[in-house]
Amino acid sequence: MALVTVFGGTSCKKYLDINKNPNQPIASTPQLLIPQAITATGSFLSAYNTYGAQSGMYMANAGGYGGFGSNVTYNFSTSNYAGLWNLFDVNEDFYLAKNLSADDPSLIYFNAIARIMLAHNFQLLVDTYNSIPYFDALQGNKNTKPKFDDPALIYADLAKQLDSAIGLIKQGQALDVQPLSVSTGQDPLFSGNMNLWKKFANTVKLRLLITGNGKVTFAHTAFDDAGFLTTDALINPGYTRDNGKQNPKWDTWGFGYTGSDGQKAWMPSTFIMGFYNGKKLSDQGRGNAVYYQFPATPTNRLGFEDNNSVKPSPAGTFWYPSDKRTGKSAGQATGVLKGPDAGIPIITASESYFLQAEAAVRGLLTSSVDASELFNNGIEASFHYLYEFPDGTIDATVTGDPVADFNDYLDENT
Repeated sequence: MALVTVFGGTSCKKYLDINKNPNQPIASTPQLLIPQAITATGSFLSAYNTYGAQSGMYMANAGGYGGFGSNVTYNFSTSNYAGLWNLFDVNEDFYLAKNLSADDPSLIYFNAIARIMLAHNFQLLVDTYNSIPYFDALQGNKNTKPKFDDPALIYADLAKQLDSAIGLIKQGQALDVQPLSVSTGQDPLFSGNMNLWKKFANTVKLRLLITGNGKVTFAHTAFDDAGFLTTDALINPGYTRDNGKQNPKWDTWGFGYTGSDGQKAWMPSTFIMGFYNGKKLSDQGRGNAVYYQFPATPTNRLGFEDNNSVKPSPAGTFWYPSDKRTGKSAGQATGVLKGPDAGIPIITASESYFLQAEAAVRGLLTSSVDASELFNNGIEASFHYLYEFPDGTIDATVTGDPVADFNDYLDENT
């Protein structure tokens, strides 16, 4: 009996301790926090792109659907696009990674990445909501009611954080004993290439300066010699056609992993199609690369009363140009959806060039390349990105030559 009692007591202590949940760790490391936070940022980018497309009238309601009043009136309630606010949750992970790596010189690159991603994500939030909690944010129980800050002060501090991050990368690269490198698995954005992280930080800072021009006093308006992005910055942790592992944009607008239809309540607006079909500009090449059945792609617009002629979106929506419309075979296409394994763009090369062009016009950037050339570089980069398949290759027999089509576009629209 005594043996049974001792054995039973030991068993209870060893196996019945319910005060610790092994599935909810109470500690982590920057190496574990950063890759999943970058991946989560990719999911939010898809949501922010949807918000911008719907509220900016790139999209209109498709046939058979309703309930789009706030996108027309801009009378948004707290329930409209409320999920965008949850980017704070991702920022909390970057904030923790920054703090955990702050006093460890071997983790200097991880600290820099955390700072850059915080700056990028906070800009999304302040651009969307204007005044947000920033200086007192992410404190947890230390401050459960952080104040809402002046957006001009937020912009200025984000630029400061980016300068600091670039300085940390350069400091690490100059050390005789190199800090811990960031592996491909720990960096689903740049695969540990710290020079690209510097370019990315420069590009985000440039966007901050343009957004805040005339409203914000920046402490330092120069840029690091690393320059700006000239290639597409794509988040891809290994997207594939599996449950929970698809490209988030594809999962929303294309097909679910089982082959089910994605979101079909929206279609291209008549306004945006005018930049492809000749009503404003003629762009046959990119129209074919982006839209299903272009130039006969159906559209809708505000004030169009004959709703019986507004077609419902097909499986895969009108932003999937391929004729492969069954969910288990769809993919390997061009345009903005491409396929379940495509990367999520965080900043494309075309955006980087357009930012540089605008900065040159405003006198915010001195460049050896004039604004018009930078602008045209952005257009050409757009052709390349939209003509690419998920793996980054281009098949000219399918899409045409992006360089030739870019030149045709300039000739036809100038």
